[in-house]
Amino acid sequence: MRTYELTFIIDAQLAPEKQEETITKFLELLKTLNVDVINMEKWGKKKLAYTIDDHQYGHYLMTQLRTEPDVIPQIERHLKLSPNIFRHLILYRDPRTLKLLEQQAARIARQAAMPVADSSRGAPDGNHRKDNGNKKDDVSDTSKAAEKGGEVVVIDDQKGASEKPSEKPAEEPTEKPVEKSAEKPAEEPAEKPSEKE
Repeated sequence: MRTYELTFIIDAQLAPEKQEETITKFLELLKTLNVDVINMEKWGKKKLAYTIDDHQYGHYLMTQLRTEPDVIPQIERHLKLSPNIFRHLILYRDPRTLKLLEQQAARIARQAAMPVADSSRGAPDGNHRKDNGNKKDDVSDTSKAAEKGGEVVVIDDQKGASEKPSEKPAEEPTEKPVEKSAEKPAEEPAEKPSEKE
């Protein structure tokens, strides 16, 4: 026996009693064909991607079945001939895929059962650093990154300017102090007066 997934769309304009009648007739057909219904999910009324026979909405249903491959054409024939079912899709579910889905569901259940970490206690991997307002820690981290050769952009919060550290080690000063000399003026005039005047 193989596992299949069947999704079909029922006319949304039908009365709820007629919709249930269509579903029960289909389930009775599956019983007569010796099909095991594993799961049936009603997804509800959804807007169709495109209009089908002037209908814009339909009720979606998804069913997981276990049956022999020779029964599938009989199920498809019934789905095609039923006036209340717009579209259907039957997919073969590979056993390996089913095992992966079961493992994934178990993993999700385990994660949901685990308690949520308290944000005040820090991250579980130990990478959480408590910020105590010390700017020295931030500067030392920056200088360590610069020593390793990484490119770091330092932003001075008070001035709003950004600087790029030089390629030299952090111990050496990056700029030489400017000496003021009395010999040269800070700015030279654009034109010098001629000596012959």
